[in-house]
Amino acid sequence: MTVTRSLKLKLIAIDPPFEIAHGVLFGVQAGREVEDPVPAVETAEFDFEIDIAHANAGVDFKGSHVNGRKGDRFLYLSWGLPDPTEPFVMFARAKIKLADIPSELLELVANDDGVLVCELQATNKKGQPASGTINSPAVIWRVESQKHVLDETATAI
Repeated sequence: MTVTRSLKLKLIAIDPPFEIAHGVLFGVQAGREVEDPVPAVETAEFDFEIDIAHANAGVDFKGSHVNGRKGDRFLYLSWGLPDPTEPFVMFARAKIKLADIPSELLELVANDDGVLVCELQATNKKGQPASGTINSPAVIWRVESQKHVLDETATAI
């Protein structure tokens, strides 16, 4: 039997590498569009929901913000520029793998009204926007709830 539950997710993009004069925007991709892009000049939070399905075969993720095939699901943080012909022309995107979420945090958020939080270092080691597949330590998962605050080591803090 598969049990599907909607959960709140907050993506925090920390310290993007641009200044306002660059005009660069960023946002979370939903389908083929970037939802509500904001200037990529300071740390930004993007709040949305995804579905998590628990079954005998394991965990799967679904929803308009979830990309990829079963077993290889991910989120995109997209970087782009405004254009007179369309609101957002993408030039790069960061891939955040959902399989990297520790199972302890998924269990906690599934049994709680908490928020799953992904902190992403938005600037890479070369001073450019984070792009390609982003791994730890540039991505940190944690849960915020009324009851607990846990990080990806599943240690109460």
